[in-house]
Amino acid sequence: MTSPGDDAPVNSWATLGILVVASSSACGSASDQQGPVSIAISSARTSTPAPLPLDGCKNAAECARGCEQQHARSCGRLGEMYWRGAGAERVPLKARAALERGCEMGDGDACAALAQMQAETGRAGAEVAATAARACEAGSGAGCALLERMVRHGLDVPADVARAEQLQSKARELLTNSCDGGDAAACFRLASLVWDSRVTDADEDATANLEERGKEAETRACAHHDALACAAAAGRDVWEAYGSEGESQESLATRAALRRACDLDAGRACQLRAFQQDLDANERHSLRAKACALGQADACHDASSDSLNAREEVILQRDCDAGYGDACTDLADLLLKAEAPPEEVDSARTKARTAIVAACRTGAGDCFLAATLLEKGVDGPPDEKQALAMFDILCRANRACGALAERLVKSNDPKTRARGIELSEAECNREITSCAGLAELYERGLATKKNPKRAAEIRARMAKTFTEECDRGWGSSCAELSALYAAGLGVAKDPKKARQLNEKACEHLVPESCAAIGP
Repeated sequence: MTSPGDDAPVNSWATLGILVVASSSACGSASDQQGPVSIAISSARTSTPAPLPLDGCKNAAECARGCEQQHARSCGRLGEMYWRGAGAERVPLKARAALERGCEMGDGDACAALAQMQAETGRAGAEVAATAARACEAGSGAGCALLERMVRHGLDVPADVARAEQLQSKARELLTNSCDGGDAAACFRLASLVWDSRVTDADEDATANLEERGKEAETRACAHHDALACAAAAGRDVWEAYGSEGESQESLATRAALRRACDLDAGRACQLRAFQQDLDANERHSLRAKACALGQADACHDASSDSLNAREEVILQRDCDAGYGDACTDLADLLLKAEAPPEEVDSARTKARTAIVAACRTGAGDCFLAATLLEKGVDGPPDEKQALAMFDILCRANRACGALAERLVKSNDPKTRARGIELSEAECNREITSCAGLAELYERGLATKKNPKRAAEIRARMAKTFTEECDRGWGSSCAELSALYAAGLGVAKDPKKARQLNEKACEHLVPESCAAIGP
């Protein structure tokens, strides 16, 4: 692994044929803490550079060379490699610089990736939307899709449903063309759009078909040593990567995918590969050390050596300064464990809260976490109003309205309580496990008129759905159904039946059910 470290001097990018220099980027922001940057062409080379592959650059060296040759997509792909830590060390500053350069030269996908990165690192909605609009205008379906979501749900920009419909139509058209052309990422993005707006079973079938096409395109690109494609393919099923053991065909395929991606300097793949059971201690340590060198901070911690632990702090500080709230949280924990001065720990925690809240506003962060921090006054004063705003974003953008509804029904204002009941009904229709609270509200007359009949209807539907799902082998649904039989809610009370259902749930490794039936 030869990519330069974060401690290297600015012109260390010359090892890849490019330099990082100060610039007033059209895609960047003068408010960036680290200063706007872009890519400048290095004059160090005197020999004639080798031509790029006809189908585009596949690794950092090729992409850097293409970026030198004013090839916009090469700059964009180089930025994605630095952003994702796939094919190069994960370095947010270098990622932003390369994406800005690609965006300036007209690569729509570079602008789209830059907009997503801006959203993740807490930039203002207006800035993110402007970059996404530039991406969309340059022909990036991903850019149109990002802007559509912001405009439709009013994510730190004014809501405009009519414009959102236009953007969605354009996004579908552009992504369809890209997917038909073999762009795996476009297929997956299009699948997500189709799923989010699904109406019939045909939409679900179309989603599955698009995902399969995406996997096929990803596999083809990876077979040609495309670092980004191999990294995406290897990380497609993280749970399988963590848990695959034995010599099953599935396990062997997972190992092979992770090995290919790690060989192409995908840090996350190296880290996941180290968790698998067919390796000895030395092999695990080597893989974690490589993942650490590629910018995976938690791999440095797992590698357990003084030098790598020191590097963990460097990476977390770098990512925190770039605006990643989770990095700031991890940095604060690390500093606390190292008995650093309290003001350093407090500074990291304050940055974490600020960044997490800012990322939520544009729909790119963990809004439930942001709301919890504000509601409970963690790492700052409590702010109930802003907490509700975060829960509202979670409801609008992710259709996860249970937490907001739970708080609205407790309001003293009748209109607010009525909205809470309305959202609770919608959440119950979306997710059957959220219906229990709504049934209790109707049964006890909390936040609405007492309505035992409606409560019984809801519980009967719960029992019916859980029965069907339990019969299909869903252990969690067997556990939910057991609770209904134990309490006689929606079904006749039957302790024996409840125990049988808990035993079935335990067979499907539901820990609460195993604990309930005892040894």
